[in-house]
Amino acid sequence: MKTILLLLAIIIGGYYGYVTQHSGPVSHVATTAEQLQPQYQETTDKIEAFLVKKNSPLAAYAKDFAEAADAYRLPPELIVGITYQESSLGKRYPKQTNNPWNYGFCDSCPIGRSFPTMRDGAYTVARAIATGKYYRKYQKSKDLNDLAAIYLTGDRAKWVAGIEYVGKEIE
Repeated sequence: MKTILLLLAIIIGGYYGYVTQHSGPVSHVATTAEQLQPQYQETTDKIEAFLVKKNSPLAAYAKDFAEAADAYRLPPELIVGITYQESSLGKRYPKQTNNPWNYGFCDSCPIGRSFPTMRDGAYTVARAIATGKYYRKYQKSKDLNDLAAIYLTGDRAKWVAGIEYVGKEIE
């Protein structure tokens, strides 16, 4: 029994030594409030300022929009711009759905998709656009026209122009 425990200790100790030698240094841990500020704080502030200027009820979710865009490496104007085009920045959509992106709605499904929270909606839409198979062409090209071709059935040029407008306003 002692032999088995000794062998187990040697194996675990050897593994631990290998891992600590080959995993590199531990990254610095933030300790001040300033260090804990997310890299996207400036983006959050710009999104919030734009939404407040437009009297949007979505202003309270600026941080969620910035975080979702950042998490999936999407331009933040995309997450906000879709709400601009699909729900007039959250002024016209079924509020109980938490879906101002009109994501998952179609002519034959008038109820559409609902999310438990606005944050869940932002992350779901961002994840779908960034990783979903239907959006592969957009993922490669980053051309809003490729996104519009899949996302909506309406006036694509107007939709793209609206998102580009939001991008200029947020800059």
